[in-house]
Amino acid sequence: AIAVSSAKGGVGKSTVAANLARALRDRGGRVGLADVDVEGPSVPTLFGCTDARLKPAGESDLALPVVREGLKLASVGFVDAPSDLAAALRGPLAGRVAAQVVTRTAWGSLDYLVLDFPPGIGDVPVTLARDLAIHGTVLACTPSKVAVADVRRGAPLLAQFAVPTLAIALNMAYFKCPGSAEKHRIFGTHGPSSLLLPKDDDDGKDHKDAPPVFELPLSLAVRDANEGASSDYDAAAPDGSSLDSESAAAYSALADHVVRRILRDTFKNKDKTIDASFDRPSRALVLRVIDDHGANAMATPLADLRPGIADTVTPTRVAVVAKRAVMVDWSDGRKNDVYSIDRLIHNR
Repeated sequence: AIAVSSAKGGVGKSTVAANLARALRDRGGRVGLADVDVEGPSVPTLFGCTDARLKPAGESDLALPVVREGLKLASVGFVDAPSDLAAALRGPLAGRVAAQVVTRTAWGSLDYLVLDFPPGIGDVPVTLARDLAIHGTVLACTPSKVAVADVRRGAPLLAQFAVPTLAIALNMAYFKCPGSAEKHRIFGTHGPSSLLLPKDDDDGKDHKDAPPVFELPLSLAVRDANEGASSDYDAAAPDGSSLDSESAAAYSALADHVVRRILRDTFKNKDKTIDASFDRPSRALVLRVIDDHGANAMATPLADLRPGIADTVTPTRVAVVAKRAVMVDWSDGRKNDVYSIDRLIHNR
């Protein structure tokens, strides 16, 4: 899971989380977005689905996520709850409810789960950091002096639970008037140099490993997307998203960095992660490769693996071996067939 957190409210953390999830999706990932701010859920509004409700997942006690824009969403905002629920959720109870947004949702197969954290450093962030497997956090901030000071004070919280800071998203870093290339820094210039971690920039230490800062523009197209309105402000980004081209590029760069850090630092894998499975409807072996270039799914029909195979024969076991091959056992008793990853990739 990837947390988007901030010790300061009002910095656009939920907007950062939503657009990071979209950027990860655009790289080919299967992405979930969990709104764990139980006192002020924003995801239903950001995705224009305030009327959506979670539904039970079959006979289990889990709930199916709401699907919008190719993302799987979960939030207490999708639950019919008393109007005073936020006032009643305090202390450990709030933390347990927030954790259940993640643990009681039937996510299915995901490559990335983005967690939209609540602001502050109270019980909910502590409970989530303690109880969930979080691979890293993106700290959201604005360039204002007060926001920078608060975020720096709160930054060590997740580090206490061995959750590394992957990047800093400096939201609303600047504004460009339509047709102009000049950057107007409306909220101040307390940006990259002020956010270096650790705190003291003049302590004589080498800060080359400090998390990088990604400047996200104050965008009218992003504002309109959040409000569910159509925008006339360069809304046609190269990828067809609702973001303007500059915002889309900034979030794409942030997503690229997050994936590289997760692969390098969390999975201890500098090249790629691979999984393979059998897709029964298409009768194909599906290989998913996640590397620095994104996530890609490649399907190879069973008939290409075993020419003349009967329609009744299916894989009973599919396993990746040393990231170099896929081993398959078959329902007709044939076992340990090995297919190289290179062969499957070039067959797509």
